[in-house]
Amino acid sequence: ISWYKDGTMVRPNTYINASFDPATGECTLCLEEAFVADSGVYSCKAVNSSGLAETKARLCVRGERFRIRLY
Repeated sequence: ISWYKDGTMVRPNTYINASFDPATGECTLCLEEAFVADSGVYSCKAVNSSGLAETKARLCVRGERFRIRLY
């Protein structure tokens, strides 16, 4: 199982965790915190002797809104 963001491989680190449950076949990519820079198209690719399967999803993270008082 490999994960990609905008075509670049995603490697697990302190805030990104990838998991696979062989009993259900479920693959999960979990971002502990999401930032605007994390926005993009994420894909999961699975390869075995039967072939290749891929799925994609778009993640959109918006920045915090705030108001500025103008005098």
